Amino acid sequence: MVEPWLIDWSRFIYKNFHHEPIDPDTTDWEFPSAGPLSSVNEALPWKIFFRDREDSEKSFPQFEILRIDPIMPCLYLVSGGFTSRIHLPGWTFTFWKLVDAQLNRWRLRLGIFAVISLLKEKQLKEVHPEEFS
Repeated sequence: MVEPWLIDWSRFIYKNFHHEPIDPDTTDWEFPSAGPLSSVNEALPWKIFFRDREDSEKSFPQFEILRIDPIMPCLYLVSGGFTSRIHLPGWTFTFWKLVDAQLNRWRLRLGIFAVISLLKEKQLKEVHPEEFS
C-alpha cells in the first residue's frame, strides 16, 4: 500500500496544503462517514501501522507488517499532487526527479508517503509451511 505518512515535514505539508483533514492525536481508528473521502483522517495509516502498531498487530494477527518505507520527499508536491495550482514546465521533471532522489536519503525525516508491505497469514503458510506444523 502507498499511504500518507506523518513526520514533522509531512505534518506541515498535510496541515497547510492538503484539503483532507489530518488528526494524529485521536485515540481511535474510526471517523464519521459523511460520503466518499469527506470525513477521512489522513493520519489513520500512520496511527495504525506506526503509533499504534502493537495494538494493530494484536487486533489483526493474520497480517504481518513486513516493511514500512517512507518515500517521495518532494516530487509529489512539485508535480501538483495536492493541488492543480502548481504548473511547472514538463522539462523540469528530470531535475525534480534528481532532487527527490537526493532527498530520498533523508526519507525517514522527509517522506510524505510510505510503502507499507503486509503479509497475510495464508501467504505465510505458503511461504513458511514448517512454522505452522
